[in-house]
Amino acid sequence: MTEKILHSKEKHTLKNSRAYKWFADGIANNLFSLLYGFNEYFIAGMTLPQVGRARATAAIGNMFTGGPYGEWHEYLSRTLNVKPLSHPLKKYGLDLLAFATGQSPIYAGYLIASTAGWDSIKALYEGNSEQLEEAWRNIDWSGIVKGTTFLTFVAPVAATPQRWVYDRVRRLFGLEKIITEVSKK
Repeated sequence: MTEKILHSKEKHTLKNSRAYKWFADGIANNLFSLLYGFNEYFIAGMTLPQVGRARATAAIGNMFTGGPYGEWHEYLSRTLNVKPLSHPLKKYGLDLLAFATGQSPIYAGYLIASTAGWDSIKALYEGNSEQLEEAWRNIDWSGIVKGTTFLTFVAPVAATPQRWVYDRVRRLFGLEKIITEVSKK
């Protein structure tokens, strides 16, 4: 994709830019996270408007957390010495660990923000501490725990497909795969 827009030197500079990689990872994170809407509706028990707010919140947040998650995956790859030619079970274990420790906490934050976020922002803007306290008191913590726990338990089937999405988007942006890139460091 970048080859059609930029010349060789510009392309090299852009592809070595952390911001560019984080942008690509944010896109990948957003694409994959669209599936989370099913979890929010069917498992967490959120209403359709709440699911819409969760996806909107996540769309913004994913652009900021996609890059750090990609780097978290790369860090774990280096730490656990997972290379492109490593055994598939070793790569699967890496994907599982990265997903469970990287995506689940972020996801919990999105669910919290989507259920209390709008009222909390309004209360903060207005300086209304009682309204802010009420917004946080009304959070459905059991739904958030259920949704986050379910996502963590889904990690065995979601972790590797998420890496595939990251790898595909990175390739479209002219970047290397998560594990391939790590092996060169």
